[in-house]
Amino acid sequence: MISTKDGALSPEFLAQVESYRDKPAERTTSLTARQEALDGFLKAAGQGA
Repeated sequence: MISTKDGALSPEFLAQVESYRDKPAERTTSLTARQEALDGFLKAAGQGA
């Protein structure tokens, strides 16, 4: 979860952002994987699956 109930960024999310900042290669891989998953989901949704 990115934010807490009051709308502030959660400590877990902020910690994750900090860890990605320290590891640019990991961040790129993670974002690529997320994009591929999103593309797959959108294709499936578009086909009415």
